[in-house]
Amino acid sequence: ASLGIKQNTSEAILADLQAARDAQRDLHSALGERTTEVTPAQREADKAGRAFILQAKNGLKIHLGDQWNQAWSQAGFVNHSLKTPRTLPEREALLKSLAEYLAAHPAHENPSTQVKLEMTAARASSIHEALSDARSAAMAHRAEQQRLREVRDAAVSQLRKRLRGAISEL
Repeated sequence: ASLGIKQNTSEAILADLQAARDAQRDLHSALGERTTEVTPAQREADKAGRAFILQAKNGLKIHLGDQWNQAWSQAGFVNHSLKTPRTLPEREALLKSLAEYLAAHPAHENPSTQVKLEMTAARASSIHEALSDARSAAMAHRAEQQRLREVRDAAVSQLRKRLRGAISEL
């Protein structure tokens, strides 16, 4: 008050500083959660998906042939190839296609007493759902991280504006 500072007081600067610190802490917390929660769930679901795709490929060779043909495209193997897709979204789409194909062709299913060997529409659907849920959680987490990053940037910007104002007043 004795210096004539009216807008950018120490209380206002400290409040903006605390807001920036809180936003930074929230962002760091969200960044740390990704490696401990989201990624392992997605990795496990993808691993189960890859294993099921390989199993389905081997099991369907009895009905569809050893090499790619038009019948394989009905099962979801497109691009004239029986290779497991490289990207996660492509594998997710293939799992969905396999679930639909096996549901439409129950004679091609290979139920087993062991869950890991079970090649059924229900299992393909559950693996697809797990993978889809894990991907959705990962995308939601990334969106939340982006939102927190923007909140932090806005708080830091406000703090900088406040400090520039204090310098101008001085």
